[in-house]
Amino acid sequence: MTAHLSETEEEAVEDQLCEDFHDALERGETSFYFCHNHELKRLPDEVKILKPNLTVLHIDNCYQLSSLPPSIGNLTSLTWLNLSYNNLEALPSEIGKLRHLERLHVNNNRLSELPHEIWNLKQLQELQADTNHIKALPSGVLEMRSLRTLFVHNNPLLRPDDVADEASMKLNAPQPPPAGDCDQSRCRFRECFVHVSFHTICDVPQVPVVHYLASQQLLEQKRAVCEERLQEEAQRHKQTVQLQAADA
Repeated sequence: MTAHLSETEEEAVEDQLCEDFHDALERGETSFYFCHNHELKRLPDEVKILKPNLTVLHIDNCYQLSSLPPSIGNLTSLTWLNLSYNNLEALPSEIGKLRHLERLHVNNNRLSELPHEIWNLKQLQELQADTNHIKALPSGVLEMRSLRTLFVHNNPLLRPDDVADEASMKLNAPQPPPAGDCDQSRCRFRECFVHVSFHTICDVPQVPVVHYLASQQLLEQKRAVCEERLQEEAQRHKQTVQLQAADA
């Protein structure tokens, strides 16, 4: 059983980590590792000072770590961010500012969703989000042309039968935030329509993707776009099977 720390003890853990940040900055280190800690509950905002040099950040196996500061988005040179095996329930939207990110590991947390802003991660090649509470991926994952590896197993992912009609869509699909970006036009919405489509992504079939649309018209347009994409995916799969058969 993990012992509960007093507020003073928790502050001491964070203070020590901040000192480690400053030491790493002074040494000009490009990688920072903080792992297998049972006391840290929140990552200090001070992590932002590592911006000048940091390309690799591992904050993993910290089983009480439940929150990240928005300032993690300041680390714009990161290519690998490992946040696996923590206790995170959400990721800050500022993750979308990490435009050079190539590897993102958030597996084995308590995430119910990934931030919509993930669409900004155009260079992302590997996304590990398995073993969470995720029902569907944000629509931005369809725009990640560099993505080559996707792990989403051991999540309560939606199936087509779960969202077969408007009633089940409203009941089972992830709910949109109070205000956010419309999937189709990037405009701001307060009320929106929700659509879930299913795609083959990185050879993973039937990956549920949630779209938030600001109007019925945009919803119909999105349905048409998703249908066209599904046809393209089916054609690519057919060509792959034919090539494999020819090589056999």
